[in-house]
Amino acid sequence: MSAENPFAAPTARLGEASARDLETLVVPLRETRPWARFIGIISILVGAFSILASVGIVFAGGLEGMPEEVPAAAIAGAYVFMGVLYIVPGLFLNQYASAIAHVEAGGGVAWMVQALEKQRSFWRFAGVLTLILMLAIVLGVCAGVMVGATASS
Repeated sequence: MSAENPFAAPTARLGEASARDLETLVVPLRETRPWARFIGIISILVGAFSILASVGIVFAGGLEGMPEEVPAAAIAGAYVFMGVLYIVPGLFLNQYASAIAHVEAGGGVAWMVQALEKQRSFWRFAGVLTLILMLAIVLGVCAGVMVGATASS
């Protein structure tokens, strides 16, 4: 007769992951790595070109067709800000891809946790940025309605 109680609730043995279990978890990460690296690199390049464009705007004295009241530095600042908004998630994605490469090289559970932490950082940044942009849109619509109502009276 077994010492285990057949009526007891089952327990998970999380610390006893087999090599086959880990390999099953690595497959989706392995398939994600090239795409994360690609999007990360493209994001960094777009951000870098945006920052480079801001330098050009400053030296050119502004953009064609912009009112003279809008200083070139303000436009360039907006380009730098947008560049940073592209570079940060690109860095997170590249760190995620690098951690996946360590997992593939046999880094084990520690690197898998690291990869998932980098992925979490990317999604947290994307989520916070989305909430901020949604708030900005709502505030912009409210401001537009108020300006429109004031202008028509």
